[in-house]
Amino acid sequence: MDAVPTLTSSDRTAKSIFQYKIFDKKYFIIGLFSLLFLVIASFVYTWISSPMVVSVVGVGEVSVPPEKANISLSLSSADVISATAVQNVQTKAEAIKVYMKSTGILDENISETQIQVVPASLVTAGTSGYQAILSISFSTSQLASLSNLVANLYSKGAAIVSQPILTVEDTTNVEQLAFNKAFDNAKKQAQDIAMKNSKFIKKIVAVSQSTAPSTSSVTSQAIGATQNENEQTMSSSVFKVTKQVLVSYKMW
Repeated sequence: MDAVPTLTSSDRTAKSIFQYKIFDKKYFIIGLFSLLFLVIASFVYTWISSPMVVSVVGVGEVSVPPEKANISLSLSSADVISATAVQNVQTKAEAIKVYMKSTGILDENISETQIQVVPASLVTAGTSGYQAILSISFSTSQLASLSNLVANLYSKGAAIVSQPILTVEDTTNVEQLAFNKAFDNAKKQAQDIAMKNSKFIKKIVAVSQSTAPSTSSVTSQAIGATQNENEQTMSSSVFKVTKQVLVSYKMW
């Protein structure tokens, strides 16, 4: 039977030193990884808990062909007897409404105010008697013949005819299109800011919007112009809606 080797004191000392070195290296690696984890965790916590907040303003504008025109006019009549002044202005109003209906304007698109009777001297200094005043508002889709319509309203007794305001039947759809364009514009600005600051995650935290007054533009139509000339003029007219949106983003 072979003899069991025995360790000398020097062998036992060397073995203990070797085991200690392995133990020390193991805990050194664990400590190193723990420190690295803490650094990364601290960085991630700071990154998450301290986002960059950016607010951008997007603008969107939509122009579409007008579908109708809103017009208002004023009628007046003066007389020394107030009742006569009222009767005369009512007669003018009926004549104008009959003409409107003959052009295709519906009753539901015509409205009028109460007749106001005031002393004529309040309107024209030095005059006597009374003046009756009435306003009529209406909308029409006969855009190509607006100039002729206005001229005929004056010939029927209108004292003042307003500048036609061009619009569309349903403004909701146009406003939504303008909002979408404004939002896309804001989103593009936010993306550019995120790229410049090495931010890759963003979240919308607030949105507000405002609408600029709708505008319409039309080249002046000459009274007496042909229908074809007026149609060409109206083809260049536009109804415009502008939206602004303020969008706030958190970026990480």
